[in-house]
Amino acid sequence: MNPTISVVVSAARPKLWLDLYSSMGENTVSFEVLFVGPNSPGCQLPSNVSFVKSSTKPVQCFEIGTRLALGQYLLFLADDTFFCTPHPLDDLYAQYVAFNNEKLMVSCRYGEGSGSCFTKVFPRENHLASGDSRNPVYMPVGFIMNRTYYRYLGGLDRNFIAVYWDLDLCFRVVEDGGLTALSDVWLVEQKDKHDDIFMYIAFSGADKDVTLKRLWPMFGIHSNFKRTASVMPFTNYKILEESQGLKGRWI
Repeated sequence: MNPTISVVVSAARPKLWLDLYSSMGENTVSFEVLFVGPNSPGCQLPSNVSFVKSSTKPVQCFEIGTRLALGQYLLFLADDTFFCTPHPLDDLYAQYVAFNNEKLMVSCRYGEGSGSCFTKVFPRENHLASGDSRNPVYMPVGFIMNRTYYRYLGGLDRNFIAVYWDLDLCFRVVEDGGLTALSDVWLVEQKDKHDDIFMYIAFSGADKDVTLKRLWPMFGIHSNFKRTASVMPFTNYKILEESQGLKGRWI
């Protein structure tokens, strides 16, 4: 029997994986976890956890995970995050289905702290991707969405390298008339990181300036979410071996 949720993780830091998994706690909803990245864990993983080896760029690792996922819903996470809420998958799932709308992206909320102890929680307005709180568009931070709807939207665009792919997907949901929402589930970053590959790409400007702003020149105005070009999906040809689209440093 297939799981309800597939947790897809673009992952290069295996020493953090079991901490992330343990923070998911006990849940009644069935789930699997797929870690996709270049570095083998070197230890036995739980029975519902899989490792897929790929040295491709981080966004492509996310896309690989979605193509191997068996769950009805996809939950996207980075491998340096940690849940601060008991039963987070149960809560995310319950809050998602309560909307009764499959054109939907429900995000976790972000805080600061270490491990299971968070010291600062960000207010809802800090998660806004647009300035209009009357019709909010929330930036995705560890988000859940329907896998069939994800495929309908075209999956991830191969022009992204490591960051802002989630905002692109979020804007496509809004452009399609869908909803974005915040859950009551909290995530923090684990502090024991040997190399923040995602922020390296973010500060280089490659994903935001070259790709996001080109595709969404009006992304700061919620009523004008209009993509200027079609999604360029990943192809299955050598998807595990060769990075497609724009490239950068990620290992």
